[in-house]
Amino acid sequence: MKRQNYANLLFILLIATSACRKTVGEFPEVSGLVQVDNYENGLLYRTSSGKFYVLQLNGPYILMGKQYGYLMSGMMSDYYNEVIRIMTSSGLSMQEIITNSEKFYFTMPQPYRDLIDGMAETSGLGKQKQQIIASSIIMMDEKFPDCSGLMVFKSYTKNRKMVCGRNWNTTAGRFETLGKYLVVVIYRPSPYVNSVAELSYLGSTSPQTMLNEKGMYTDIHSCTISDTTVVPGRLPEDYQLFSFLLNCSTLTNLAQYFQSAKPPVSLIVNAASDSEAICFQWPTYSIQQRVHDSAGLFVSTNHYTDCPPDWYLLPVPDNPENAGYTVERRENLLSLCYQNKGRIDANKMMEILDVALSVGGATFPDINRRFGTYYQVVTLPGQLQWYVKVPGYSGWEQIAMGSILQ
Repeated sequence: MKRQNYANLLFILLIATSACRKTVGEFPEVSGLVQVDNYENGLLYRTSSGKFYVLQLNGPYILMGKQYGYLMSGMMSDYYNEVIRIMTSSGLSMQEIITNSEKFYFTMPQPYRDLIDGMAETSGLGKQKQQIIASSIIMMDEKFPDCSGLMVFKSYTKNRKMVCGRNWNTTAGRFETLGKYLVVVIYRPSPYVNSVAELSYLGSTSPQTMLNEKGMYTDIHSCTISDTTVVPGRLPEDYQLFSFLLNCSTLTNLAQYFQSAKPPVSLIVNAASDSEAICFQWPTYSIQQRVHDSAGLFVSTNHYTDCPPDWYLLPVPDNPENAGYTVERRENLLSLCYQNKGRIDANKMMEILDVALSVGGATFPDINRRFGTYYQVVTLPGQLQWYVKVPGYSGWEQIAMGSILQ
C-alpha cells in the first residue's frame, strides 16, 4: 500500500464504505449466553455464571453509544465511582482527572467521540463523567512492559489450527477490584466490512484485545522498554488497529495497513487467523513483520527480538524486575510450548497461561507483588471463540461469539 499522510489514512480507515450492515430483527438466543436486555437494536447478554457481560451494538457510532450507555447504565455508574476512588487514592486530583480525560477525548477521531457522546446521553452520567470512564484505563495503566502473548498452530496444536493465548498484566493494585467490569463488546457499525469484538473494561475506548468476524485476532503489547519515544499528534494505536480490523479480511491486507501507519509509542502487535500468524514489531520509526518458526510457534513479551540491524534500541535492563521479567517470561513460555508440542488446544493453552512465573510460567504476581495479571484470554480465531479468566474473580469461561459477531 502506498504510504500516505495521516489525514488520508484516517479518511480511508473511517470513511471507507461497503454494503450496509445487516440489522437485528429479534433478540436471538446464543448458546452459552443468557439474554438480559435490549435497546434500540443493541443487545445485552451475560455468561451463564453471571461473571461477564457481552454486548452487541449496531448502527452509527452515536447510536451504538446510546445502546451501550442504556444497557450498562447501572454498572457504568458503579464503575465510575470505583475508578475515581482508585485514581484519587493514587494521587491524582479531580481537576487532573478531568483535564486528562478531556485531552484524551480530543485526541480521538470523530466516530469514537460520537460513541462517548452517545453513552453520555443514556447512561445518566453526563459527558464529563463519560469522558473520564472512556480514558480511565489509559490514566490507570502505567504501560509498564509486562504482558505476554502466544500464537501456536501447525505442529504445536492438536488439529494444526491456531490457538492464541494472552496475559494482560500491569502494575499491581489499580485493577484488583475491576474484574466484574471486564466486558466483551461487539461493534457492528455501518458501513464497514467487518464486525469487531473487543475485550476491555466497561465504557473504555482503548481496545487492546480484539477479534473480527473474519477470524482476524490481534492483541497489543507495550514495548517502551526498547524505544521510549512518544510522538504527540499521531492517531492512538488502539484506534488504528480497531480501524484496521473493521476493514481487513486477511493478514496480507492487515500488513498493508500497518505499512501505512506509525504508532505514537513503541509496540508489539500479535495478529493471527485460523491458519497463519504475524508479529508486528512496531517502534515509533519503523515496522517489522516477524514470522513464526517453521513448526508454528510465536511467543511475544515486551522486548523486540531478531530486529533489523539498523534499528536503534535500548538494551533490556539487567535487573529482571526493572524489565518486567520480559526475558524470563518469554523463555518460560517457549519452554512450556516445546514441552507440549503437538498437544496444545484451548484447554492446554489455559494450563500454560496459568503457570506462575516462579515455577516456570509467565503469570504474576507470586514472584513480585509489583505486577499483576488482571485478565487472561485464549482465542480460537477460526471458531470466533474466546475463553476469558480474571484471576481472583472468575475461572475460565467460554464465550462463543459466532452467531452474534458475524
